[in-house]
Amino acid sequence: MLHYLRTTIRGLFQRRRVARELDEEVQFHLEMEYQANLARGMSPAAGRHHALLQLGGMDQTKEAVRDIRATWLDSVWQDLRFAWRTLCRAPSYSIGALATLALGIGTTTAMFSVADAVALKPLPYHRQDRLVGIHSRDLAHNRISTAMAPRDFLAWRDRQRVFQALGAAGGGAYKLTEGEPEELRGVRMTGDVFTALGVKPLLGRMFGRTHETEGNNQVVVLAHGFWQRRFGGAADILGRRISLDNQSYEIIGVMPPEFKYPPLGKSMDIWVPMTFDADDRSNPNPFLDE
Repeated sequence: MLHYLRTTIRGLFQRRRVARELDEEVQFHLEMEYQANLARGMSPAAGRHHALLQLGGMDQTKEAVRDIRATWLDSVWQDLRFAWRTLCRAPSYSIGALATLALGIGTTTAMFSVADAVALKPLPYHRQDRLVGIHSRDLAHNRISTAMAPRDFLAWRDRQRVFQALGAAGGGAYKLTEGEPEELRGVRMTGDVFTALGVKPLLGRMFGRTHETEGNNQVVVLAHGFWQRRFGGAADILGRRISLDNQSYEIIGVMPPEFKYPPLGKSMDIWVPMTFDADDRSNPNPFLDE
């Protein structure tokens, strides 16, 4: 196999030398056949003529050998050289073609990355086959939406008897406003999300429903990467307070390095409780009481 690969590459980049060796090889066989004919008693002219007939002709023999030695790689190489010469003759067309090709490759790669993470690879959570996503339908516009009113979510969570846990989450950006300022990627979510995912913190604890009310929500759980980067993996991190958007939050937990939520996109730095006020909790959805 390696010998065949070396021969193929040599044929691509040393064409003249290979052609010369082919000529010498065919000439050698012709001479051998010619000498054999002379030994049989033929005249020189008849011996050479008979040798050419036996060999099938010089040019025909060379073409046959080239066809046997030709490979798909050789054809690809010729196509690439022809394409390069064509593109060089039309620079404006070349730029457009290359841009289209780059856009197509980038789009295809992005789509496959999403499909690979969503459909091919399992979710990185315990018992991921039991996780489901719930959406609401906007009847006015006849479309499905992942966003919903807090009242609807609370009504679903309080009245459902199917799932072990039902949680809600939403993205958010936070600014670390102590020491060196830093933009953090964060998620606001209910504590039931941790329960549904079946994860446990590396250090400390996670927040729960008791942290959903105003005045009791100033706690934060750190991602492992952020904990290592910003605090050097300090073991005494629990109980410290950090300033997020000029508000003081208590660090109550650190997640393990393999935990990632949401599972797609960039990794998060922090998770904070999603809060609900009195209006959200009073009569969450009157239509459910009818």
